[in-house]
Amino acid sequence: MQKELNAIESGFDQTGETEQGVVMTETEKILTQAEDIARRTFEEPTQQTVMQLFARLCDEQDNRAFEASESPCVTH
Repeated sequence: MQKELNAIESGFDQTGETEQGVVMTETEKILTQAEDIARRTFEEPTQQTVMQLFARLCDEQDNRAFEASESPCVTH
């Protein structure tokens, strides 16, 4: 898992675009974000830690999307 995460991280810039112009999927961006958080928080994060953070980030994104869709529409 670590090799795959390193490959994802090293091949993409901050916008999620590779040097070849390929754009990361939203899942890849969230996975990279989870790894970044794990590395900042823990000295040697395990794959399980990264995946737990990934699941949490996915849940948070889903909740934001749900809350946005629940907003009342105001019409004039």
